[in-house]
Parts: sequence; C-alpha cells; structure tokens
Amino acid sequence: MGTIKEASIIKNEIETTLSGLIAKGDFGFLKRTNIGARAKGFIEGIFLLDSAPRMMPMAEKKILDVTGSGRSFPGCCCWWAKALSGARGRMERSWWAPRGGLYLCISLFPQLLPENQQLYGLAAGLSVCQALLELGIYGEIRWVNDVLVSGKKICGILSKGLFAPQTKETYLLFGMGLNVNVKTFPEWLSSTATSMEIESGRKWQIKDVGILVISHLVVNFSMLHEWEAWCLRKGVPFHREENPMMERYKGLCSLKDRKVLYGRAVEEGGGTPFVSRGITPNGSIILEDSGGEILLANSGEIRYLD
Repeated sequence: MGTIKEASIIKNEIETTLSGLIAKGDFGFLKRTNIGARAKGFIEGIFLLDSAPRMMPMAEKKILDVTGSGRSFPGCCCWWAKALSGARGRMERSWWAPRGGLYLCISLFPQLLPENQQLYGLAAGLSVCQALLELGIYGEIRWVNDVLVSGKKICGILSKGLFAPQTKETYLLFGMGLNVNVKTFPEWLSSTATSMEIESGRKWQIKDVGILVISHLVVNFSMLHEWEAWCLRKGVPFHREENPMMERYKGLCSLKDRKVLYGRAVEEGGGTPFVSRGITPNGSIILEDSGGEILLANSGEIRYLD
C-alpha cells in the first residue's frame, strides 16, 4: 500500500499536468476558464497498491461501506496498482496484468444526465489514446474504448455501474489496463497485444504515464460536464452542437465504411458481419447489414474484418 504522502505527491502532479493541458487545449465553443474550474481538484482520493487480485471489487466495497452509513462517496477517486493477479475484462475474460503495466480503477459519481452518461466510457478510451500520442506513440480507438497500436491492443477498459442502496446513488467504475513496460506476452496474447516498450523500443516511467492518462481523463470529463451545462444554459438540444470531446474521439476512431464483426462476445466466436458507417453524436455505432438495414448500438464490441 502506498503512503498518504506518495498519494498527495501524485495528486499535486496531476494538478500541475492538468494546468498545462488546459492552457494549450482547444475546446471549441466551450470556455477554457470553465473547464479549468471544473477540472481543479476533480480527483478527490488516490489509493496506491503494490498488487491486488482485482481493483473493481475493492472500489465497490469501499463505496458501499461509505454509503452504507448514509454518506455519499467522494465524486471521483482512483485506485492504482502495480500488478493484478486476477484481473478480468469484458465477459469476465482473463486479463494478463503483470508488473510493468499501468492498472487503474476510477470511481465517478456522474454529473451528466443519464442520457449522456455513455459518453464517459468513450472519454476513457480517448484519454489513453491522447496520452500515448503526447508521448510519441500513435494509437487509435477501436469502438467502444479499446486502444490499438499497430493493429494490436495496448489498453483495455471495462466500465460498469454500481448502485448504492442506502443513498440511492449510482456510481460509475472504469477499470483501465495499459501495457507499458511489458516486453513479452504469453503465447495466447502475442499475436494480438503490444506495449509501449515494444512500440517505442524504450522503457517508461509508469508513474508519469499514469499521471498523464488521469489528467487527460479529468480534462475530457470536465469538457463533457461543461458541454452539457452549456446546452442546458442555451436551451440547445443535446448533440445539435457537436460535442468537442466527441470531435476528438471521432478523430482517433476510424470507423467510416469499415467491415466489422459486431456482437456481445465476438472473441468467443459470436458476432455478425456489418459495415460500420460511423458514430452518432452520442457515441453509438452505426452499422449496416447485408440487406441495407441500419442498426444503432451503444454497447457490445467489434473486431475489424478489413
């Protein structure tokens, strides 16, 4: 377990990094000062772990323990481990998480209205991709929020909701695993996974990578909050004005006219072939089947066929 002092240092470094990102960021029609105000102090708690089986169950227990006494849990907290022994991804798939990776679990009390909350998951994938680009590694997002480099998966993100019965509040959890200083993979992963070290030929300071990822995440969440507030203030229907966060996402998610397999468990042999026609303003994928019928999907997974 990391010390309180170590966690405090990381929080301070996140605030410094945030200031730099906001100073140089392009936020479209959103006011930079408003985004800066929303981002300041966004991360309320950081829990550092040497290793753990899984972090999502730990986060769930912590939230339910606090809310069980009738108190709300802090708005956004981060659990950070150096290794995970029992990590799981979508569909309870095993996730190999040795030392050398960046493993985060972010808890969030959502400020967005329910109809816009699926955008948080897209923002998580975008944040990792932006951090990699800033470090000189070109990645792309595979809808919903897998991050690929050279066609191989470098980061996976799992999101889920948690209902706290005593306070009647729903929290969101995001589990993130980024392969940083991982030089080799088990045989069953070697053809589909990569790492920052493999792609760049050098080792990285995992703490610095983590601070950058979290900082981008805070900026993107703050942009979403400011965008929704702007729409409500102006009386503008959501998604009539392009969401600046979604503009960034679309720029890093190549989906237009691509052949894909879509389903709930594509890796397990499921999935139906479609042609992807892009993404709607609220993050749903637009799929066209062989008969020309259009399907809009806001969950599931895809694999490219081209």
